[in-house]
Amino acid sequence: MGDPQPIEFDTKILDPLKSKLNISIQEILATQLCKRTKCLLVHLSSLDDNIKAQETLTEIDFGENINPFVCGTIVTSTSTMSDLVSRFFAPWLGVLEDPVCGSAHTVLTVYWSRILNNKSILHAYQKSSRVGYVDCELDEINQRVLLRGSAIIVLHYQLLLQQDQLDFLKK
Repeated sequence: MGDPQPIEFDTKILDPLKSKLNISIQEILATQLCKRTKCLLVHLSSLDDNIKAQETLTEIDFGENINPFVCGTIVTSTSTMSDLVSRFFAPWLGVLEDPVCGSAHTVLTVYWSRILNNKSILHAYQKSSRVGYVDCELDEINQRVLLRGSAIIVLHYQLLLQQDQLDFLKK
């Protein structure tokens, strides 16, 4: 479960961020950082199709105290179709735009639950090229976020090991 915390950036960081994502400063309502998941969350007044995935996000210098904690950028906003809408960019990890795998939703659920008066069940829409809906449930007692939705298998494989390899793994 992510635990995003408010973080303030000056224009030296905000200007390149909005430029590389093609957003304007008026649209940024909040910025938060989740050190556990290494996600930067950017709350926007609206999420439109002008936002672009850019490999050059990796060029932004967030400073020596923040750089180690940024491997992905989540942009999010309210939505008329669900509780929230988002997109997730992780060029630091070789993923230009995430195709709705759910990892960003562990941070989004905690953030939006706080915004929406501790709502514990949220309906999320990810607006990537392969759109998807994720039902998110915040379980604060067990410090977990439960995710539900439809999925497709993108990889199926078999792993064959010999007995000596299994013995080695048991050690």
